[in-house]
Amino acid sequence: MNLRGTPFDCVIFDCDGTLVDSESLCCSLLAHELRPYGLMLDAVDALERYRGWRLVDVVEQLARQHQLRLPETFVSDFRAIELASFERLLQPINGVARALASIPLAKCVASSGPLAKIERALAVTRLAHFFEENIFSAQ
Repeated sequence: MNLRGTPFDCVIFDCDGTLVDSESLCCSLLAHELRPYGLMLDAVDALERYRGWRLVDVVEQLARQHQLRLPETFVSDFRAIELASFERLLQPINGVARALASIPLAKCVASSGPLAKIERALAVTRLAHFFEENIFSAQ
């Protein structure tokens, strides 16, 4: 038992869709960025189908499925657009700051997203201080 009276030492959080409302935003952005290549992707359907997927895997599957010729820089270009959109549009999940403040244990983020994306998302939504340097990316 730790000093805080629980058998746990830390709470681990995912980022996208758990701490920040980024999944629907990113699917809308992806649909917008694929239009010039002739793909009319429905953002709601994309969210249902690809929730939790790595962006590179989503893009590869869509390109194969729809015979799209995307530039080699599509994913990196999209990431830049995504980060810029976070500045204007990204919001924390409703009530998450209050919930984080009420947890008396150490907290960390463990996500499959790129570290720069996780850090930017937490900074923009003012959640970074709950995690300090305890942010981990599978990438």
